[in-house]
Amino acid sequence: MKLLKGKSIEEISREHFRHIIKDYTHIVMDIGTGEGEFIYGQARRNPETLYIGLDSCADRMVRVSLKAGKKTTKGGLKNVLFVVDDAMAISDDLAFTADNIFIHFPWGSLRDGIIKGDARLLQNLVKVSKADASLEIYITYCRKYEENEMISRNLPELSMHYLREVLKERFHCAGIQVTEISAMDNEALKSLQTKWAKKLAYGKAREIFHIRCRILKKK
Repeated sequence: MKLLKGKSIEEISREHFRHIIKDYTHIVMDIGTGEGEFIYGQARRNPETLYIGLDSCADRMVRVSLKAGKKTTKGGLKNVLFVVDDAMAISDDLAFTADNIFIHFPWGSLRDGIIKGDARLLQNLVKVSKADASLEIYITYCRKYEENEMISRNLPELSMHYLREVLKERFHCAGIQVTEISAMDNEALKSLQTKWAKKLAYGKAREIFHIRCRILKKK
């Protein structure tokens, strides 16, 4: 698997990775982490928890990775890892790792895989989870603002009906139980510590969905 350390990508073995994480009893994974601001902020507040940001684009994570790699007196953190990987084909080295998984406002293939219930993606989410792990997804798009994107990517209408009647069953077939689906407005996003949440919070009014799930996986 590939770890980003500052500007450098380092190939490490499964054994090395397990050695790095062995002293942490709780691990949080942010898939499609983007710049990694969410995991950095959370890691500062919760030093006993390990936070792993995963994104296929290393360049996006470099700025925060450099910040995390500084001395602790200058904002550096030891409980943050940045993994360069594709959510659609996550390395087996990450299997049985996460107690909690977050996906914040995915775009491109990650968004498409989630909203269509792509079996490969869902299997990867289950793979990286520990038994009874939680999964939280924040997602938004709409015909009013993203019609061309919806047409070109063949995306379904994002609605409470679709999430409850179609996507929930696809998740269940993959071993993911949807426990709660709620709608949010822009104001509610102000409490989320991600770059996209901040942009959306002060942008045009839109409906955002928050999907809470439990991974149905035995130890």
